[in-house]
Amino acid sequence: MHLVSCWHVLSILGFLLRHAVAREDDQASSPLDLELPSACSAGESLLQTTRSLSEQARHGTSGLHRHTRKASHTRRASHGAHHRSEAQTATCEPRPDGIVPAEPLATQSSLHDVVGPDGVLMLSLQRDSSRFDYSAEDIGKAGIKPSKFFATDASCTSQETLNKGCVSQKADTSKEWCSKLKKTGDGCGSKAEQAIGDSHRRALEYAATRKEDWTLILEDDTLLVRPERWDEAFARAWKKVPAETQVVRLSWCMPGNKSQIIQPDFVDAGDFKMVQWAGYSTGYRAGGCTGAYLVHRTVIPEMLGVFPCCCPVDCCLENDLYNRVSGDGKSETRGMAMMLSMDGWGAQEYIEEREKSFWGVQYGVMMQASSQLKSTRTGTIMK
Repeated sequence: MHLVSCWHVLSILGFLLRHAVAREDDQASSPLDLELPSACSAGESLLQTTRSLSEQARHGTSGLHRHTRKASHTRRASHGAHHRSEAQTATCEPRPDGIVPAEPLATQSSLHDVVGPDGVLMLSLQRDSSRFDYSAEDIGKAGIKPSKFFATDASCTSQETLNKGCVSQKADTSKEWCSKLKKTGDGCGSKAEQAIGDSHRRALEYAATRKEDWTLILEDDTLLVRPERWDEAFARAWKKVPAETQVVRLSWCMPGNKSQIIQPDFVDAGDFKMVQWAGYSTGYRAGGCTGAYLVHRTVIPEMLGVFPCCCPVDCCLENDLYNRVSGDGKSETRGMAMMLSMDGWGAQEYIEEREKSFWGVQYGVMMQASSQLKSTRTGTIMK
């Protein structure tokens, strides 16, 4: 009965969203225009089905005819432009088969030994290959061959789909909805933030369908730290990853001054090391940034449970998953129990010499090309 009632609610939402086209602001298509029962909130975006392209086009047309009509030729032309806009939006909805498989492996790769030949998913827009090519060339130095996983495109994806990744701050009821579910934040401030969240959500869903246990999810501005030593160093480090580990971050960032950050070494693996506890004198804080992370299939349902987010995806995963204290009376956080972060000796200094960070101090064995490529969230390059 639970699934049936949720399905009915989602069906009603779909009906209302299709009839909100005439409204001219982004609030019209937010799922928060109705109050969702708590049982349908986190994690149940998997029950939502994507309408066919033709159906979306028909709904878009019917919504347009509900605009106030004027008898002028200018108004008719405006309707035609809106109609074309709806059709373009329909063609931009993420597709289940939206992936370009990786090139065949030319050399042995310690990372692909873990994730399989097709287990590196790089999130990148279908309409642009420059960022993917730039990153793929660099990580290819360690024999890593990414598949291009088509990222959700903020410029032409429907608000309904964007809301599956992160609800919009522009929706009147976002703050109340997020507060009711005890989520961090009151919605994403831009469509770009929503699209990034939805891209990670979809990549996790795809990873759950793979036969290999581990999948690496990358953003398309990811570079290697010390590429000439990377493959051997990763092979040695992976042998020391405990069997109970479910998430291994290869890149992350910590806000604040590096002198305030506490990250005691957990495992020394030569060039690489592992960190289990991260934070400050005030306590554990997992940190943000989602440039590169390995996920085990067993943790994917729990990670999907944070969606729709109420803040950017790294904030969402950090605060609504990793930083949450287990409810068994212990002080251990979920991040401490499920996650390790793979760092390199001197890696922070290596990164700092080459890249400037948007979001604090960068750590890891991979890094963001923030000084070469524009941030997809802010549209700027760090100088």
